[in-house]
Amino acid sequence: MNIVDIFKGAVKQIRSSWLLLIYIYVPILLLFLAAGKLTQVIPDLSIQDFLRDVAALGDIPSYSGSISQLGLLLWSAATTLCFFTYFILKKINPSRKESLNFLMFSGLLTGYLMLDDTYMFHEEVFPEYLKIIPEKAVILFLGIAMLLFLYFNHKEILRSEYGLLFLAYMFFGISVFLDVIPSRFFEYIQYM
Repeated sequence: MNIVDIFKGAVKQIRSSWLLLIYIYVPILLLFLAAGKLTQVIPDLSIQDFLRDVAALGDIPSYSGSISQLGLLLWSAATTLCFFTYFILKKINPSRKESLNFLMFSGLLTGYLMLDDTYMFHEEVFPEYLKIIPEKAVILFLGIAMLLFLYFNHKEILRSEYGLLFLAYMFFGISVFLDVIPSRFFEYIQYM
């Protein structure tokens, strides 16, 4: 296979997937444009605030927040897996409505939790910057959303390997617990 055939194959693949590519790249382009616009509107905000690594911006060690970063990677992987499986299953067996609903809502919930963890929606964005929803209300809403997820998907959950879901909820609970522990507790453990 020569380079011309490879190029033609790539163009053919892009043409056949043009709508999907629009759904992927247009939001990314809009995010860059919004970041650029925000730097013009908000004083003391630069484009570097959006583009550089947090450790470089804060002049802190590169390992700072490494466990949190690993959690974000896992949230991202889980979200991607849910949506990927949803779209594949929808294509090969659209009659599996309960499985499709489970995957779609799993992807949405996990994706929101990933974004919340990344951008601190419930800690800062909603209560501090937008001043529309207090932190406790966001946490209550998330708790209700998780309970509704379990209620509406309980049949599908019980038909599957729900031990993994139980484990995921357990680790999520540990994460929430660690977030609410006062920082002085960590200092106490460090000097034991």
